Amino acid sequence: MPGKLVFSFNSKQIDEFPLDKEVMTIVRKDDNDIRIENLVASGHHAKLLTIFDDSFLEDLDRTNKA
Repeated sequence: MPGKLVFSFNSKQIDEFPLDKEVMTIVRKDDNDIRIENLVASGHHAKLLTIFDDSFLEDLDRTNKA
Protein backbone atom coordinates (compact mmCIF):
# COMPACT_ATOMS: atom_id res chain seq x y z
CA MET A 1 0.00 0.00 0.00
CA PRO A 2 1.57 3.34 -1.03
CA GLY A 3 2.10 6.13 1.45
CA LYS A 4 0.43 9.50 1.14
CA LEU A 5 1.31 13.17 1.36
CA VAL A 6 -1.13 15.22 3.43
CA PHE A 7 -1.29 19.02 3.31
CA SER A 8 -2.76 20.70 6.37
CA PHE A 9 -3.14 24.23 7.70
CA ASN A 10 -4.10 25.18 11.26
CA SER A 11 -4.63 21.48 12.07
CA LYS A 12 -7.17 21.13 9.23
CA GLN A 13 -6.47 18.78 6.32
CA ILE A 14 -6.50 20.63 3.00
CA ASP A 15 -5.55 17.90 0.53
CA GLU A 16 -4.14 14.38 0.28
CA PHE A 17 -2.07 12.73 -2.47
CA PRO A 18 -1.12 9.03 -2.77
CA LEU A 19 2.62 8.43 -3.25
CA ASP A 20 2.08 6.00 -6.11
CA LYS A 21 5.13 6.89 -8.26
CA GLU A 22 8.85 6.67 -7.53
CA VAL A 23 9.41 10.34 -8.43
CA MET A 24 6.73 13.02 -8.11
CA THR A 25 6.92 16.80 -8.49
CA ILE A 26 5.24 19.33 -6.21
CA VAL A 27 4.45 22.49 -8.13
CA ARG A 28 2.00 25.23 -9.05
CA LYS A 29 1.86 24.40 -12.77
CA ASP A 30 -0.73 22.03 -14.26
CA ASP A 31 1.76 19.66 -15.91
CA ASN A 32 3.00 17.94 -12.72
CA ASP A 33 2.02 15.27 -10.19
CA ILE A 34 1.06 17.27 -7.10
CA ARG A 35 -0.34 20.74 -7.78
CA ILE A 36 -0.38 23.48 -5.16
CA GLU A 37 -2.81 26.26 -6.06
CA ASN A 38 -0.95 28.99 -4.21
CA LEU A 39 1.40 31.71 -5.46
CA VAL A 40 3.84 30.83 -2.66
CA ALA A 41 4.77 27.70 -4.63
CA SER A 42 7.03 28.04 -7.63
CA GLY A 43 6.17 26.65 -11.03
CA HIS A 44 8.51 23.73 -10.26
CA HIS A 45 8.92 23.77 -6.48
CA ALA A 46 10.08 20.38 -5.15
CA LYS A 47 10.59 16.74 -6.04
CA LEU A 48 9.45 13.81 -3.91
CA LEU A 49 11.42 10.55 -4.28
CA THR A 50 9.99 7.34 -2.80
CA ILE A 51 12.18 4.24 -2.40
CA PHE A 52 10.35 1.29 -0.85
CA ASP A 53 8.93 2.63 2.45
CA ASP A 54 10.99 5.84 2.57
CA SER A 55 10.22 9.18 0.93
CA PHE A 56 12.63 12.09 0.45
CA LEU A 57 11.77 15.69 -0.40
CA GLU A 58 14.20 17.66 -2.60
CA ASP A 59 13.93 21.44 -2.79
CA LEU A 60 14.47 22.52 -6.40
CA ASP A 61 16.04 25.80 -5.20
CA ARG A 62 13.30 28.01 -6.58
CA THR A 63 12.54 31.41 -5.13
CA ASN A 64 9.19 31.78 -6.85
CA LYS A 65 10.57 32.60 -10.29
CA ALA A 66 7.53 30.71 -11.66
